[in-house]
Amino acid sequence: MSNFKKLEENTFFVSVTKDGELAFDNVEVDIAETELPEDLELTEYQYYIQKLAFIW
Repeated sequence: MSNFKKLEENTFFVSVTKDGELAFDNVEVDIAETELPEDLELTEYQYYIQKLAFIW
């Protein structure tokens, strides 16, 4: 089993990914995008998820 597969099956990773998908369910942006459109208004929760996700 590859290390990437192990990561994708990790309980923490799965939980964080699902939380992110739920938080952005109303945003029409590709999940792989690293930058969101400037005119997109985010809630405080969405902002922290988006900004903190790229720190790691």
